[in-house]
Amino acid sequence: MQNPIEVTIRALLKPSHLQDIRAEKKFINIREVSAAAGVKIIGKNLDKAIAGANFQVISSEKEKQELIEKIRRKEKIIEIEEQKQGIILRAGNIGSLEALLNLFRGYPIKRAKIGVPTKDDIVTLEDISRENRILICFNVENPFENEVKEKNIKVIQGRVIYKLYEEFLEWREKLKKEEEEERRKKMKKIAKVRLLPGYVFRQSNPAIIGVEVLGGLLTTEARLMNKDGKIVGEILQIQKEGETMRELEKEDRAAISISKVTIGRQVKEGEILYTFLTKEEYRNLRSQEEIDKELLEEIRNILGYL
Repeated sequence: MQNPIEVTIRALLKPSHLQDIRAEKKFINIREVSAAAGVKIIGKNLDKAIAGANFQVISSEKEKQELIEKIRRKEKIIEIEEQKQGIILRAGNIGSLEALLNLFRGYPIKRAKIGVPTKDDIVTLEDISRENRILICFNVENPFENEVKEKNIKVIQGRVIYKLYEEFLEWREKLKKEEEEERRKKMKKIAKVRLLPGYVFRQSNPAIIGVEVLGGLLTTEARLMNKDGKIVGEILQIQKEGETMRELEKEDRAAISISKVTIGRQVKEGEILYTFLTKEEYRNLRSQEEIDKELLEEIRNILGYL
């Protein structure tokens, strides 16, 4: 929170008739000004003033202290400091910060402050979960462009508040899709396959045989088991029409190489094999909507999992 500043007014300058106050033209020196009038104030420490903040004339030290406490209470109510999780909001003035807080009230907010982002903001966001590793800057610039890139912090800044919110929603949606895709890739795949009779290309070291996928998704590195739940080998490679594949879908046919198995001994042509699952893998899969529930139940019954 910025401390209140005290200024002795040296001059009040009013623009000449019909002159824009922002224009560097003629100003009239005045002794007093009424409400709602545009005026420039000349005095020390005004460079520390926050745009949009209120100011008040004081006539005594007591009045000054009372006003300082009032301002501090006002800023404490508005600003948020050190919540456990959430995004960080930065705004150029009190009004802008209030608008941001109102707009993002449905999301966890770690910190909401007036002024430009600080080094501590960047360090803090580094340890925040990815969906909340966001710095929103409304009417302030982010001076840490290199640092946020290195630490993979999302920065959304601008002067139109609804555009900040739109970009925030778009980024969260994109992140959600990326995480869902990553989860799907990491999710254990299950399959049921038939060893095709007459398609034994090598009996062992490794065994190579044609298969048909009867259900699920067959992938390389999957461990295969028989109907008794005994692991017979691991898929080393899948080849279809001379092309190496990472996976096969239901009804696909291809040749697979299997480690530590001899065709005719541990497995036979025409035999049905399944993907082996540990108990933990089974428990993780049973809550996944996209998994083949019927096939998963078949595998569970073979393995005797509860």
